[in-house]
Formats: sequence, C-alpha cells, structure tokens
Amino acid sequence: MDDVNLHSYFPESMFCGGPTRLNGTADVTRTTTYTTDMKAYFAAIDERFKFFKPPYPTSTLIGVASLAMPEMLVEIEVEAIIETSRLRVPKGAVSR
Repeated sequence: MDDVNLHSYFPESMFCGGPTRLNGTADVTRTTTYTTDMKAYFAAIDERFKFFKPPYPTSTLIGVASLAMPEMLVEIEVEAIIETSRLRVPKGAVSR
C-alpha cells in the first residue's frame, strides 16, 4: 500500500449522490474503519484530515483477518445526521 489513494476509501460519490445528499463530510458524525493491514492504515492515517475538518467525527478502528473482497485493505462505514428538512423520498418509494 505504498501509493495510498484515499479517494478509493472516501469516494466523492458517497457525498454527492443518493436520495439525500450529504453536506460534504460535515454531516458525518461517526466512522468505523475495518482494515486488514494496521501498519499500512497508520502510515496513511493523516489522509482522513483531507476529508474531515474539526469537529472531527468519532472514529473506531478494527483490525480484521479479511474483508468481503480479498483485494480490499480497508472498509469504512460512515454514519451521518441530516436535518429532516433536507431528506428526500426517492421516486417510487412506498409511503407507509
């Protein structure tokens, strides 16, 4: 993992697509990172500061033996809080 590319960890599409758009990373309140290579993760840890600004979201790091695809080194789960005024229901969604 010499040439770390965090855009593959935090794809921009994650923050500008879907039924409700995130306000960049400002809406993110928590991240959980799963990695198969702790040493490589810590070598690239400063990269997250290119995406997140203070106040930083809480974060948890978990070392695992493998991820869903063998070539993956990192999986990041992101939780965001979005004001209800910004929520949109996708077309075709069933109302309950």
